[in-house]
Amino acid sequence: MKRLRRSLIAYLFLTVTLLTWFCASFFSWYEFQEIASALVMGSCLVGMVQWFKPAARSMRDGQDYADFFAFSIFQILFFMSVQRLWGNLLRWTGRPDYLVYSPVTGIIMIMGAFSVFLMILARGTEGGHVPRDNIVRAIIALILSGVIAATTLIVFSDRLDELGRLEGAPWQHQQTEFIVSPLPAFREP
Repeated sequence: MKRLRRSLIAYLFLTVTLLTWFCASFFSWYEFQEIASALVMGSCLVGMVQWFKPAARSMRDGQDYADFFAFSIFQILFFMSVQRLWGNLLRWTGRPDYLVYSPVTGIIMIMGAFSVFLMILARGTEGGHVPRDNIVRAIIALILSGVIAATTLIVFSDRLDELGRLEGAPWQHQQTEFIVSPLPAFREP
């Protein structure tokens, strides 16, 4: 506990968490989403520039812990940027079905999972030799993913429509009034 009190990361995490909740109360839903999206995009773009050379070197060499980890970091930053860009595109176009139900969201999630698998395999990897414990952890992650997918599909498959939406969900029958502030008016000069 004494070390936690001296941890800069712990203080930064707590500060950002509290400031985020505090700031969210001053903005409309739309404004807060735009601010959050811009923050993710800006930080990811700078991070991608910072990690581009190590990631490119990793693609060329790709044998050791640092290679796996550097490429994983770059890929996470890249696909977080793509995800935010995709989310903005969906919002800006009114979420048309042909975009919402396209494979793009699934591809983004799978590539994010691949980044995490690289992290799982990374620790202790040297000269292209991945430690057995890391391989076991990766297999456990795949099995756990399969169990989660199978459970979700089994529990909900008889209640899903052709687009994967849950029919008859309890929250669909509740009449809830949402108050969302209007979008800002954009004026032409």
